[in-house]
Amino acid sequence: MRLTKNVTEVFNGLNGIFFCLIVILGNTAVAVKLYDEPRLPLTLIPYHYDLKLLTYLEDSPDMFRYMGSVNISVHAQQSTNLVVLHARDANIEVQKIQIWDKEKGVLFNTSRTEYNKEKDYFIIEVEMPFVRGRSYVLSLPFENILKEDFKSGYFVGYNEGKNELDRSWFSLTQFERNYIRNVLPSFDEPALRATFNVTLGHHKRFQSFSNMPLLKRFNSSDLKDYVWSMHEISPLMPTYLLAFSINNFTCMFSKTFDREPVGFRTCSHVTQVQALSLASVIAPKLFQFFENLFQVPCPLREIQQLAIPNLPIAAMENWGLVVYSDEMIMQKNKKKLTNLSQGQIKTLQLVSHELVHMWFGNLVTISWWDSLWLNEGLAGYFEAAGVEHLQMNWGRNILFKYREGSLMNELMAMPVAINASSDKDLIENSSVAYVYQKVTTILRMLNAMLGDEVFYEGLYFYLSQYSYSNTTPDQFWGKMQLASLRSGVLPDDHKVNIIMDSWTNQAGYPVLDVIRNYNNNTIFFAQNHFSSSNGSHSEVWWIPLTYTTQSERNFSSTRTKVWLIQPSMHLNIPLLSKEWVMFNIQAVGYYRVNYDERNWRLIAFDLYENHKQIHVLNRAQIVSDCLYLWQQGRIHWYTAVDVLKYIIEEDEYEPLVAFVVGVTNGFWGISPDRSLIIAKWLGSAGKWYAEFINYTFNWFVLIETNHFSRSKGNGSKRTSNLKQETESWGKPQNNGRQGNRHQ
Repeated sequence: MRLTKNVTEVFNGLNGIFFCLIVILGNTAVAVKLYDEPRLPLTLIPYHYDLKLLTYLEDSPDMFRYMGSVNISVHAQQSTNLVVLHARDANIEVQKIQIWDKEKGVLFNTSRTEYNKEKDYFIIEVEMPFVRGRSYVLSLPFENILKEDFKSGYFVGYNEGKNELDRSWFSLTQFERNYIRNVLPSFDEPALRATFNVTLGHHKRFQSFSNMPLLKRFNSSDLKDYVWSMHEISPLMPTYLLAFSINNFTCMFSKTFDREPVGFRTCSHVTQVQALSLASVIAPKLFQFFENLFQVPCPLREIQQLAIPNLPIAAMENWGLVVYSDEMIMQKNKKKLTNLSQGQIKTLQLVSHELVHMWFGNLVTISWWDSLWLNEGLAGYFEAAGVEHLQMNWGRNILFKYREGSLMNELMAMPVAINASSDKDLIENSSVAYVYQKVTTILRMLNAMLGDEVFYEGLYFYLSQYSYSNTTPDQFWGKMQLASLRSGVLPDDHKVNIIMDSWTNQAGYPVLDVIRNYNNNTIFFAQNHFSSSNGSHSEVWWIPLTYTTQSERNFSSTRTKVWLIQPSMHLNIPLLSKEWVMFNIQAVGYYRVNYDERNWRLIAFDLYENHKQIHVLNRAQIVSDCLYLWQQGRIHWYTAVDVLKYIIEEDEYEPLVAFVVGVTNGFWGISPDRSLIIAKWLGSAGKWYAEFINYTFNWFVLIETNHFSRSKGNGSKRTSNLKQETESWGKPQNNGRQGNRHQ
């Protein structure tokens, strides 16, 4: 359909406006900068946005565009004559800017405007200063073309038709992070929360979506066949969560079964909507699970999910308008949510992750981007809880893979502290995804050391106090500290923030050396940096130690028994000389464990005799630790082989994955991503696990036997029986750190 004459005339006038804007910005760029600080001043604080935006999708794609205006209500915290907000590629009609006193209606005269390109600031100087304690309105018109560029903030995409002319076009926003400033002027910092009233203009054959449900729709008075869609006012939220879309999608409907049901609309192009049935079914189930788990209600009564073709990200958790890459959630529902395929599990995992963000990220938001890891770590941890709720053991598998992936990445890449000096450091020095996985893993450790009751009480305190506001990691740790003080779960001199800072402020992770004295039942502990480099390290972590013995076999208690808060210490544990001791129950701690050779071989014998008597996550930990400790020369080759040879009888997911990634990454140098993909593929292929294990053991034995034959002449003649060796052990051996396997 062609544009009407009125619309065409509007478009033809844009070139002149853009030219005027360029001239204005060009002239002001050479002047002395009115404001050049790295953060916005806290002189004017926004509290409400009235956004009215008209989108044109009715001509050829090179004519797609939008125009609008935003009225921003601000409160003057201090007297000032400057308005400083963000604008990057937003084309602002400077001549039409208006500023007025909200109470008296007095208009302010503008004396100067400036664009600070380096900081993305648009600055307005007014002749009469704003008065502290008064409210004002900034009215800012803007316009721009629509492109197929995700980073433009407001972009267009399409669903394929029979031919290029038959494409079904749509528009969509993506404002995280700092992309809203490409579209409209705003106070674009996460701590500056405000309410949003969004009214979208579009052709009547389209529909509008935004964070909040549609309130009313009415005809345009000056554009034929165009309508205005007004949405409800949003809760307080940061600018990066604002979202809207113009499209002609078809939706599936579902809802929770609470007293006040939350409705879900899951939408895509009509040709794909049936493939979204799984996402439509699981979303309300997950949402209801999280509301019950956190005990803090989410204020939204309707949540929309859009499946977007060719979306360059997996998903975005806009409050009330979650968007997904269609290929990530196109899975049909089963009558029962059991025995899901790996593709369906991936959909379940993604939907779970984004819905957790309705609380961690949306209801409570970080104060600045360098704390984004807290939101993502919490979303990762409870994403697994949501998956576990609907598909037993799969949440456990997710947490295991996150732990292994993070451990692998820190050994291969340059380790970086989670709480780096800036978020830029994380992006430049490490894979951000693995940093978030590390946070997920240490949050699991925090849960284990506090116990469920205390941990969830701390979450309740956190969500209750900081709803609709912004926080820092220290405030999160503070609520955990409050909960722990009420229960006495931690010693008085153990502070949650100090404990957790040792894991977030330091790069890498420790290896715990456990050396037993078999004569007097004492154990010597030492913590060392687990690194592939030969450099010295002085880091000391607060390590929560959990353990069990062979006679006890208590793998259910993951509460901390002893704290290792110095480089080394001794501990007395009553033990029989022929029973093993095992640390890091269910692998909840983010560290590896290396035993003296005798304890390793007691474990090896027990695994070989009946591996099912050891918890599956501890078997996975043993396999993983053993392979990487061997690869680094911290244990002997024959010790590792004796421990690992039970694996041929293993049939559980986590130990088999640990073996595959330990070989492919630790020995063959394959990236963590590809190692996990190989493990996933072998799991799908079933029988190939056994083939891989047989091949790997032949490879190990061939390499090490040849090496020992050359270096010692008789290394290949080691054929003693493990059981006989275990039973014949007498006096304690020299149990210091083992020499390099190539010695």
